[in-house]
Amino acid sequence: MIDILTRAGESAGARAAAIEKRLSRMDSLFGRFIPNPVRPPSPIRALSPAVVDDLYAIFDPRSNRNPFKTEALRWRNLLIFMLLLRLGLRRGEAALLVANSIKDDLDPSTGKTVVWMDVDTTADDDPRYIPPG
Repeated sequence: MIDILTRAGESAGARAAAIEKRLSRMDSLFGRFIPNPVRPPSPIRALSPAVVDDLYAIFDPRSNRNPFKTEALRWRNLLIFMLLLRLGLRRGEAALLVANSIKDDLDPSTGKTVVWMDVDTTADDDPRYIPPG
């Protein structure tokens, strides 16, 4: 717009000069603003289905790809993997789980059994505990 007024020059008159001056001022004040800036895509926060399927195949206790030696370790690590994946536990929270962390009770309003898990902080200085950030 300013280019048009500048090219018009003297023939445009005093009103065009005033408009050009106001447009130049607005350009200096607001020229750097972008109405809707293009934001970079947010980082991927979920595993793709192919990766999850592959991890299930690796953690399967009967799989040849499972790197853990004993059957007890294989089943334990499958449980840990499923807790991390399905419940969204952080690794520090999973390290704090004890045998009686999983609880169940009857919900009186629905009459169904409700299952939940308690993740408590520990009083000792467990180096594996990492508080949420």
